[in-house]
Parts: sequence; structure tokens; C-alpha cells
Amino acid sequence: MTFDRQPGPGLLQANRGGGGFNFLAVFLFILYSRVFDVLLSGYKIPSIVLATTCLVALAGGQVLRSFQLRTTKLWVAFALWLTLSSFFSIWRSGSILMLVNSWSRALVVYFLIVSLALNINQCARAVRTIGWAVGVLCVMSLIVGTAESGRVFLGQGRFDNPNDLAQVLLIGAPFLWMIFARSSSIWPRLLTLPILVILTVTFVRTGSRGGMVAVLAMLIFFLITSASKGKAVFTVAALFILAAGTLAISEPLRTRYLTLFDRDADEDLSAQSSRISVVAAASAISRRELLMESLRLTAGHPLLGVGPDMFSEARERRARDEHRFAVHLQTHNTYTQVSSECGIPAALLYIWIVVGAFRIANRLYTQCKDRTEPNMQIAAAVARALCFSLLAYAFTALFISVAYQELLPILTGLTVALECAVRMELSRRATASAGGIARGPGLGVPSPILAPAHITQPSPLRKHGFRQLDF
Repeated sequence: MTFDRQPGPGLLQANRGGGGFNFLAVFLFILYSRVFDVLLSGYKIPSIVLATTCLVALAGGQVLRSFQLRTTKLWVAFALWLTLSSFFSIWRSGSILMLVNSWSRALVVYFLIVSLALNINQCARAVRTIGWAVGVLCVMSLIVGTAESGRVFLGQGRFDNPNDLAQVLLIGAPFLWMIFARSSSIWPRLLTLPILVILTVTFVRTGSRGGMVAVLAMLIFFLITSASKGKAVFTVAALFILAAGTLAISEPLRTRYLTLFDRDADEDLSAQSSRISVVAAASAISRRELLMESLRLTAGHPLLGVGPDMFSEARERRARDEHRFAVHLQTHNTYTQVSSECGIPAALLYIWIVVGAFRIANRLYTQCKDRTEPNMQIAAAVARALCFSLLAYAFTALFISVAYQELLPILTGLTVALECAVRMELSRRATASAGGIARGPGLGVPSPILAPAHITQPSPLRKHGFRQLDF
């Protein structure tokens, strides 16, 4: 894709106003905070807000903007492959129902983000909105969450599973840290600091071993890519967080975490610890069995899989044929969930999307961190937070089945929207220094998508380290 073509009317209109972004921000807050899972759950408020956002985006012709991006093409290819797989599913109506009810919504959210987050400030606002929403989720988990099984989770709604709750907490933590580190006012810092402590305590109390693996990956990435001063600050923060987590964690949860390294860890004293140790060890064994089963299904159906959301059905049918009982379970691995249910091509597309989004975010951070312009500093902070959130998703996805949910489409949408915004900003500065500015109407900033061919040739972005074909 190049940016030197004449704009179509839909792209011109995409920049005439940011009113649709406000609806998008409200929806993202609702989606991550899950307040309407607990309050007014019968009024379908999230669906109403999403529908309104879609209407606003469609009315402005803003959706056309996203179809130029490579990541969009990958998501469309993935969606088409899922649709094809559904028609060859072992239970066709069940797969199609999942696509209509779950996957279509996730894909719509991706398009909305790329279409409505049109500049760096809006990308930063979206990230901050998700951060505050996760903070609300933390507090809500503390107040109305349950720990009857020794692990914290919400009793109803999307995060009624401790592993799902741990994943979204990890994804939101870098956004909260960005708010804390970048706020010029003291009040956001005073508010985010206790929320970060609550988030840490809540995360540890979920007992998610996959979450701990993701934390380790994030720590390694931080130590590899950070300067010495940053490492020193982080060491102090890590010691503080470790102390808070140690005080919050119970003996049974310590037993559960030990089974990540030794399934026979059962030397705890209390009866509850002993029970949790047995359950955790059995869970680890079950996960390995599910992994092998998903790999066998992948080998048996390498092209189209058994059908989206049909792993459990295929497993139960095989158990009936062998005259044995099988519990209804998912793969507990997002990548083998895709490969076993939709085929190896779909899994490769999914991994390509994850890796590609991380590379874009990391490249953006590298290219913007040393620039002195305020907008570039904001872009660097957002890109850095997205790197950590994508890492959190990539590693927690090894332990839960979330292939058809909104989390990855949202993160990839924010990443490519941020790159478009950075391109626009750099193009404005480059063309301004050359004596000519192509401004996008309504935004007050020029756009490489909107600029006429005689202005954008040759591309001014190359001297800033951007390739002409990046997505």
C-alpha cells in the first residue's frame, strides 16, 4: 500500500470530525470495565452503544479508511477462512451462530477503532480509556468479586473465569502505568497508584499460572529494551509490587503457583492448600491432555479444522465413539484452538497478525522515543504500552481459549491506527518544512492518505525511518 493516490470521497469525509470517537471511547470503557455485567445487565446497553457507534462511523463513510491497511486485509482473510471452515464444520449451525454472535462483533470493533481513532491524541485517549476501565474492573472485582474457590473472579458476566480476568488485568496494566508515568498533574498519579496496587493484588489472587508466565515474558522484554536508569526505577517498583503480592497471596494460592513448576507440590500444611494443590496439579495434567488432543485434531483436519468453536463437540463425539465420558472443555490454548477448529492456514494468519502488530508497535516506539515533539513523545508512550499489552495477550493466549473475542482485534486496531496517525504527523512536518502542507479537513493536520500525489512524491516518511509499505 502506498499513500500517493488521490483520496476517495469516503476517505475525505473520514477526517471531517471526531464525534464518532467519543462513542467509541464510551464503548471501550464499557467493554473493559464490564460495569453492565453487574449493573443494569438486562438493558443491553453495550449493544446499544456499539450499534450507535457503527451508525456514526457508517454515516461519515469512515470505515473505508481501514481497508487500505495490511492488517485489515489479514483480518478479512482470517474472517473469510473462518466462514469457509464453518460451512465444513462438524456442526454447521453451531459454528455459524458463533461467528454471528461473537466473531462478527470482534471484527466490527477493529474496524471502528481504525476508522475513528484518526490522530495521535485520539489513540492516546483510547488507551487511557481502556486503562481507566481496567482500573474500574479491579475495584469492582475487589468489591463484588468472589473467591469461593480460593481464586478471585467475577460471579457473572465475561470475567467469571479467573484466567480471563487475569488476562485483561495484564493487558490493561501497561495502559494504567502510562497514565501514571505521563500525567503532568498530580491527581491522576495519586489515583492510578492505588489502582495499580489493587490490580497487582487482584491479579495475584486470580491464581493464573499462565498470567505469571506472561509477566515473566514482559519483565524479560523490559530488561532487554530499557535503559539503565529505567531498569533501576523498575527494580524498585518490582520489589514494591512483589511485597504487595506476597502480603496478599494466600497459602493455597502459593501452592497453586508451585504446581507451575512441580505438579506434585503438596507439602502445604492446611487442608485447603492440599485440596488446591490436587486441583491445580490435575488442571496442569488436563491442559497437557487438551493440548495433545487439539494437536491430533489439527493433524486430522489440517486445512479447515473441525469448525469454529467445535473443539469440545469433536472431543465429545470421539469420546462417545470410544465409549468413554469427556468433560466439555476448550483447548486452553488460543493458537491450537484456531488450528484445530479452523485449520493450519487460519492459525498462521492469526499468529501473523499477533507478531505483525507487535513489530509495528515496537518499531513505532523505536522511531518516536528520541524525537522531541510532544506528539511524538505521546506516540512513543502509547506504542510502548501497546508492546507490553500485546506481549501479555500473546503469552496468556497460550493458556486460555480467546480466539474469537475482541481483545486482539482491539489491540491490533489501536496499533495500526497509531501508525497511521504517526505517518500523518510526520508527513505534516515534512511537507511543512518543504514549504507545502496538505491538511486533512477538520483535524488541522495533514494526512498522507489525503495529500495529492504531487506533494507526497517522493515520500517524506522515508527519512524518518518509515517504509512506504508497512502494514
